[in-house]
Amino acid sequence: MNSLVTLDRPKPLELLTNNHFVSQSNSHNRNTQGVCHIEANNDLEAVQAWLNEFTSSPETWRNYRKESERLLLWASVTLGKNLSSLTRDDFRTYQAFIANPTPAEFWCGPRAERHSPDWRPFRGPLKASSQKQALIVVNALLSYLVQAGYLHGNPLSLIRRRSENINNDGNSTIAIERFLDAQTWEYLKSYINQLPQTTKPQIARYERLRFLFHFLYLLAPRVSEVCSHTMNSFREYRGKWWWFAVGKGNKFAKEKWTQNIGQHISSPQY
Repeated sequence: MNSLVTLDRPKPLELLTNNHFVSQSNSHNRNTQGVCHIEANNDLEAVQAWLNEFTSSPETWRNYRKESERLLLWASVTLGKNLSSLTRDDFRTYQAFIANPTPAEFWCGPRAERHSPDWRPFRGPLKASSQKQALIVVNALLSYLVQAGYLHGNPLSLIRRRSENINNDGNSTIAIERFLDAQTWEYLKSYINQLPQTTKPQIARYERLRFLFHFLYLLAPRVSEVCSHTMNSFREYRGKWWWFAVGKGNKFAKEKWTQNIGQHISSPQY
């Protein structure tokens, strides 16, 4: 059994070393005969090589790190196995685990700094949508390691219709369908229009909230996209106003306002 099992808490990925894992000499899925296209002598280095592919997308990198460290910790602590020793049946067990990580006092806790003793890989059981996303990320990791020549195969790919086997907590519809109905949108518009506009700070706040409201309502951007772009991203092109944005995966796109941008901002009735 490995030394990680004896610890009183999990450790984040950057604090793990090979000493925290069992010997990989019997890792049956490890490809040691063929050509490996990544610099990785063990599972930890292999996961880090995969994560390095996403350093230009910090949000994606953080999400992938979260899911990969959860898997590594679970395999080592619960099964006493390495990533390269996991089987199809192990991943069936992992599906049930992320739906209800137990023992909760070991795996779950409130948000904390990663180097804090209070850090835990889970805040609680994952909802159905989060379970599905976790398996998508893990599958991407395993597929990458197969293509890189590090693993012989991807055991998770043997589980067909993975999404149908995800434990549903009964609230998955609410968790996935996030929207505001027409009545709520009208209330928000009315609330913004009634904000005080006497002083310069009040006017500035009103204009800012009004702009953000229409921006979010018309284009539905991600929060990260709102934060990372400037007014220079709005440009007139062929008589229409467009928002030129670099979105998820560093993909460049442009979105058109349905009407003239000035009408949206200046008209008090919309």
